[in-house]
Amino acid sequence: MNSPPALIDLLVEADRPLVNRNREFIAVLALTTAMSALAIDTLLPAFPEIRAHYALASNSTRVSLLITAFFLGSGIAHIPMGILADRFGRKLTLYASLGICLGWRAAVLFPGVVASALAVWLIRIPETLPPERRRTIRARTLAAAFRDVTRVRSSVLLALAVTCLLAVINTYISLAEIITDKVYGRAAQFPVTFGAIAVAMGLAGVINARLVGQVGLRRMLRRTPLLLATTGVAFASVSLLTGGRPSFYFYGVSLAAVLGFQVLVLPNCNSLALQPLGHVAGLASGMISSVSTIGGAVLGGLVAQQYSGNTNALAIGIAAFTSVAFFLTRAATHSVSVNPG
Repeated sequence: MNSPPALIDLLVEADRPLVNRNREFIAVLALTTAMSALAIDTLLPAFPEIRAHYALASNSTRVSLLITAFFLGSGIAHIPMGILADRFGRKLTLYASLGICLGWRAAVLFPGVVASALAVWLIRIPETLPPERRRTIRARTLAAAFRDVTRVRSSVLLALAVTCLLAVINTYISLAEIITDKVYGRAAQFPVTFGAIAVAMGLAGVINARLVGQVGLRRMLRRTPLLLATTGVAFASVSLLTGGRPSFYFYGVSLAAVLGFQVLVLPNCNSLALQPLGHVAGLASGMISSVSTIGGAVLGGLVAQQYSGNTNALAIGIAAFTSVAFFLTRAATHSVSVNPG
């Protein structure tokens, strides 16, 4: 999932030793990024109760529209928060965001506690955007920044690739609960399988951090998208050959592989897309995050509504999205506007 614009801005300012060496900063970044996952993870187990409350059929996918709505709301907020981060600084914008988050989740104890702890922890993290480098909020200034972002071909291509990759995540999240229950009859095992796949994604994140340091972003993005697309196509092929009912273990391993490889691609696409845009980092990260989050939510929601009692909709959607992402990243990494990684 996309990191908040203000946090991405801190990563873009890579000349500062804070980004490269401060493990505490990385921990704060991880926790902030995890807030979205935490919100969704507290929602998914309630799907059966939500269906019952609204008198929906037990196999209804309409409840998955809550996931789409969540990401649409998140995507809409990215651009204004990016603009505010450029104008008022990263920390103040983050505090405002956490305040909104805390108020919205007042009825949910655990996420509220996490948001409060993160707000206190941020006191230790210094501001990375000094006042003299902040941008005024003027129509002419914003229009110029928008033009700067859209003129960088590689950034546009990578933003579209991120859109496809977020569509994979949204489709998976929307259908994971109902497939585990209705296709495989393992509703009680859903929290365990969902958590196991999340652990695989976390391990992939650790591996990605090490590999990027060794081989560079650009080289990573010339290799890992092919692995991701190949895995997605293989999953779809087996799903179709088995009538949409591959073995539960193949299903689980395939998803762990797809989503694990995705972690080797998605954050690197974000980072490389922002490299040429450091002078408008807040707005650029907001634009990319907004477009990709909204686009991914819409595409994932459309695929989720095609569910027909088997794994085919999920598998075909994953194969299509990962394949398109492969071609987009390939074009972007060969673009002259991308700095060598």
